[in-house]
Amino acid sequence: SAHMYGCRVIQRLLEKCTQEQMSGLVEKVLGDVDRLAVDKHGNYVVQCVLEHGDTEDIRRVIDAIRKDFATFAKNKVSSNVVEKCFAVATIGGSSNLLSDDRELLYKEVLERGRMLEDLATDKFGNYAVQSIIKYSRGDDRDALKRRINAMESDLKTSATGKHILTCLKKLDEDD
Repeated sequence: SAHMYGCRVIQRLLEKCTQEQMSGLVEKVLGDVDRLAVDKHGNYVVQCVLEHGDTEDIRRVIDAIRKDFATFAKNKVSSNVVEKCFAVATIGGSSNLLSDDRELLYKEVLERGRMLEDLATDKFGNYAVQSIIKYSRGDDRDALKRRINAMESDLKTSATGKHILTCLKKLDEDD
């Protein structure tokens, strides 16, 4: 999974094979999510499990990411896995079955001290925040808007913060 070519082979297998055929391999990936999510090749395999795994596989990846959310969101490669977690929990094929997991992801961001503020000004975390904004709905979206608007003056002075404000503005225009 962490090899440049091996990760591609595993991704194709996850895309083409049945759940039954892949259960042993998926189990190994799920047992090593912490390491694979931060690996420059392995993160693609974890994202592929999020896209093609069954609901329980997706839940296990989301749970692993939630346990050390800030670290994963601030890492160059695992920030992509964080983004994919929000995408599959909101618009993925199993999203209707993942509403509780989605809620827990948003709680992690919105109810953990200054996590949102820290991520918004981080060079990789800001990409996760942009996805968090993009996939927000209802009360989560309202809470995000309030929090981001409250830190607008700080965000205007940082390059990453400007991206967050632009993302929020685009969301308002699309509503």
